[in-house]
Amino acid sequence: MQGIKSEPHAAALFYMSAGQCNYYLGQYEEALAHYDIAIRKVLKVVPGGDEPILGLIYYNRGLSNASLVRYQDAIVDFNAAKGTIEATKKAQVLFQLGATERKIANSNIPDRENRTP
Repeated sequence: MQGIKSEPHAAALFYMSAGQCNYYLGQYEEALAHYDIAIRKVLKVVPGGDEPILGLIYYNRGLSNASLVRYQDAIVDFNAAKGTIEATKKAQVLFQLGATERKIANSNIPDRENRTP
C-alpha cells in the first residue's frame, strides 16, 4: 500500500478494523465513532485526504449511517468515498449510493442538501 507509512496510518487501520467489527455486530453507533477517529488519523497525515484508505473508511461509515437510517449522511459518505477509493471498490460505492438514494425517494425522510463529510 502506498501513501501513509507512519504511526497514524497504523492507528487509522486499527480504528477502521474496530469499526468494521462493530458494524458486523450491529453496533452501528460504535462503528461510526471508530470510523470518525480513523478519518481524523488519516487527515492528520494527509491533510488533503488523497489516500485510498480514506475512501474505504468513508464507504464503511456510509454503510453504518445507512443501517441507522441516516440516509443523507450515508450519501455524503458514499460521495466522499468515490473520490479516493480504489477503482476495484468504486462499483460497490456507486451501488450503495444508488440504493441509498432510492431509499430516500421511497421514504418520508426529508432531503438535506449541502452536507459535508
